[in-house]
Amino acid sequence: MMTSSPYKPLVFVTGASGYIGYGVVYQLLEAGYRVRGAARNTKVDRLNLALKKYVNEGLFEAVEIPDIASGDLKKILAGADAVIHTAAPLIGKSHAEVAFRTAVEGSLHVLEEGYKLGIKRFAVTGSVASFPSSGPFGDDDWNTLTKEEAIESNNPRTIYLVQKKVGEQAVREFSKEHPETRIAIFNPPYVYGPFSPGFQHILGSQWKDQLAAGTRPLSTAGQIYGLLEGEKANNFAALQPVPYVDIRDVAKVHIAALQLDHEVPEPLNAPRLLVVSPYLPKFGESLEVIRKERPSLEGRLVRLEGVEEVKGGRDLKEFDEVKTGLKKIEEVLGIREDEYKTFRETILDTVDSLIALEGFNWGEI
Repeated sequence: MMTSSPYKPLVFVTGASGYIGYGVVYQLLEAGYRVRGAARNTKVDRLNLALKKYVNEGLFEAVEIPDIASGDLKKILAGADAVIHTAAPLIGKSHAEVAFRTAVEGSLHVLEEGYKLGIKRFAVTGSVASFPSSGPFGDDDWNTLTKEEAIESNNPRTIYLVQKKVGEQAVREFSKEHPETRIAIFNPPYVYGPFSPGFQHILGSQWKDQLAAGTRPLSTAGQIYGLLEGEKANNFAALQPVPYVDIRDVAKVHIAALQLDHEVPEPLNAPRLLVVSPYLPKFGESLEVIRKERPSLEGRLVRLEGVEEVKGGRDLKEFDEVKTGLKKIEEVLGIREDEYKTFRETILDTVDSLIALEGFNWGEI
């Protein structure tokens, strides 16, 4: 195990300023790892501010990667014992060709540069979007969309589906060419859960303006925030079951992959591990939990009267197939179903985190 000696392993994390990446970084630091987190431009200073305590203790360092697909990574990867690669273009944020390049060349560049320095342990953040919409969810099961279709459609969602697929395929190919590496790919659906402490510094005081402008500063946690926007949210899949996973569980499985010893049944040749909550609520059930447990927010909650069930999205009839991912996670990492955050924990902790963000005193920074 990596944590069996007084030496504190150093983990390099890409996308460290993102919702998932920051959650991974924070859990690593809390677990006693040293972390070098990569981000772009001004996010480097924000990371250092957000994690000032760990910076002062010599446990965290933020570094800049101008271009993850071609930049010189030797210096910032030097000394790392493992890599967690969470960086990826967000849906609708990049032109198709740029998204594909970042997904494929970015992932390969991180793996190749790390491998040259002797790093053998990698965890990569994928997405359930890379699988067929209703399963199956095996290592070699992919959505059928092509790059050509994505480019022709110019549809952000289609581009995202293909981007995730080709990125994971590149990682799988690298693993086959380097069987001595230990790589795991984690494929979450929607990710909810509270922001890790300090994340408000990453968002900055302008997050509300960005939200109003139609950007997604809160990532998928913004869907939960939408429940608190009253009449503003009048067309969402409130009545549709939604597969999701808590961000704290996403971070947990990434870290667990780095801790595996060499006695697991099979080498980690880039299995695609569907990490999903064992709970399958309808999105509107969140309102019931909030109304009961946080009655002071009653006046802010979305009303479901007249809201029709929104069709589309993933076919959830095969949720038993989805849940095979839980069994695979337990087989490979030893994390049981009863160790995941409950639906109630996820919703309430997310809401509490969002309310705390609203009330944060930026003048005290």
